[in-house]
Amino acid sequence: MKNGIVALVALAGLASGASATNSWSFDISYSNPSGRIEKAGDTATVTLFAGFDDNLYAFAASALSIMTGDSDGSWSNIGTDFNTGPQNPGVALNGDVTGIITGQLHFPLANIFANTANPIKAWHGTFTVNNDFSKRDDSLSTDTTKYAVYINKDGTSQDFINSLIEGADSIHIGAVPTPGTAALLGLGALAAGRRRR
Repeated sequence: MKNGIVALVALAGLASGASATNSWSFDISYSNPSGRIEKAGDTATVTLFAGFDDNLYAFAASALSIMTGDSDGSWSNIGTDFNTGPQNPGVALNGDVTGIITGQLHFPLANIFANTANPIKAWHGTFTVNNDFSKRDDSLSTDTTKYAVYINKDGTSQDFINSLIEGADSIHIGAVPTPGTAALLGLGALAAGRRRR
């Protein structure tokens, strides 16, 4: 009986792993080798990927915003990653980018075919902060109003906004004290505490 349960769990795992989900995901790379934005000139390059269920054909189009909520943040080099269809890289303001439209055409009768990569690059931008380099993690998220996927190779698309998993990640800001610095700070606090006594 125990072996039967293990087999059922394994089969369930295979079944769940066999299908991707309609979702956004982020890839973040930093100009600073520390993997953080620590000082003026440091940047984080953000790439947004669109994923979809394995039984569907290709990503079609989306309307969304990308949010950090950091009023000291700023974006540059924003753009979409498709060559066909309506494109709008969005408007950057106060750490957010709103009004993004990204997608691709699939019209076989005109010999226009969508890229079926899954996940597929949909948008990119470069993030930095202007003045505040205090240690923190800015939440990075998508806010989507449309998420269409081609459901077959004929070019029929459907909006999957109701099953979409929004993208979520963090941008790391501020220097992390080195162990030596942290120890010195601790000793300084201890000495100050003793002096107060």
